[in-house]
Amino acid sequence: MRAVTGVVDSEILAVGGIAYLPDGTHGGFLLADERARGYPVALHKAGLQVLQQARKLGIAKVVAMADPHIKPAKRWLTRLGFRPVTVGEQEVWLWHSSSR
Repeated sequence: MRAVTGVVDSEILAVGGIAYLPDGTHGGFLLADERARGYPVALHKAGLQVLQQARKLGIAKVVAMADPHIKPAKRWLTRLGFRPVTVGEQEVWLWHSSSR
């Protein structure tokens, strides 16, 4: 796993990055405290930083899922360059290193 941590006043508000899954898939993730939503620009810049690192590491694709309980999740994934794909009956989000 490669991750970045969002810290404010010595408190961790968010952790996000890329997980290397056993089947070879690269999964994007973000675990964030409610307070992290107060820093949307910082969250977005961190997301872009993680994807830039993925590009440098030669990672061609990253898969993520949008949490249905977080309304801006799909919009944010779109801004990061992810596109929705249906696998079976499940919507997943796919980022390609060549997409930006």
